[in-house]
Amino acid sequence: CEIVFDDQCDQTGIGLQVLKIGVDPGATYRATVTAAALPDRDTNCVFVKLGSGKGDSSKALNAPKDGSDVTREVELTIPAGQTSMDFFVFSVYAGKPGFVVKSVKIEETKPAPEVPVVLKPAEGSKILMNDDFSKYEVKEGVPNGYKLFAATKLKGQKPDMKAAVVQNAEGKKVLVVEDNCEKSGIGPILDFPAVGGKTYRASVITVPLPGRSVDGAVVQFNVGAKGKSARLQQARKGRPAVTTLDYVVPAGDSTFRIYIYSVWDAKPAYEIRQILVEELP
Repeated sequence: CEIVFDDQCDQTGIGLQVLKIGVDPGATYRATVTAAALPDRDTNCVFVKLGSGKGDSSKALNAPKDGSDVTREVELTIPAGQTSMDFFVFSVYAGKPGFVVKSVKIEETKPAPEVPVVLKPAEGSKILMNDDFSKYEVKEGVPNGYKLFAATKLKGQKPDMKAAVVQNAEGKKVLVVEDNCEKSGIGPILDFPAVGGKTYRASVITVPLPGRSVDGAVVQFNVGAKGKSARLQQARKGRPAVTTLDYVVPAGDSTFRIYIYSVWDAKPAYEIRQILVEELP
């Protein structure tokens, strides 16, 4: 099988793309493309490209007009903070290329360095909480000082979900949130005093349980029209990931609430390793 691209207009571009490929920050990836020009056509404006955030790497295809195959390789090291990468083999404006893509291979050539994931307070911020769960006893439910969000659409049945402080495989105490029911939601709640108009930040380190993911879990300030949420980030290969969310407290409000919980129609299961809450300067 092969894919043929025939561009008869010098004001257009055409090609193959693969978007949002999961990657690790700091790792290096290679795209290898085998392609050829169509008979009596050229590939003068065709490029192979990898991109992630503000980082990108590209190379001209430059396939010979006799139609023989060429192989082009492009490598990219993923910038810090990026967890996805896009691939393209495509034509740009100012040409009428005709080309055939015969194969595409995308591989990791150098793994990301093992860098500890840490939460660093913003310069000049006021820390409201910095909790790594080390001071709590191992027990079912949320730690002292937390509230538990637990809701279900099931009627007459108890949903399969739980929260507990446990000692994980690394010997660290963590808060585990496990939701095995698509019609339920569960997670910790925290309440804080606030000043209307001020900006607050919640940062969370999470790790999915083996064979599970954080898909369907969010960190959220308040609810309804005054609420704001962000989906929990997930690094590849079960590594810790940081999710950060900023929130401006509405004028006149004197408190805010933070939820870290699962939403309907999802079954996430993960460790919460650290929570940092700050008032930004």
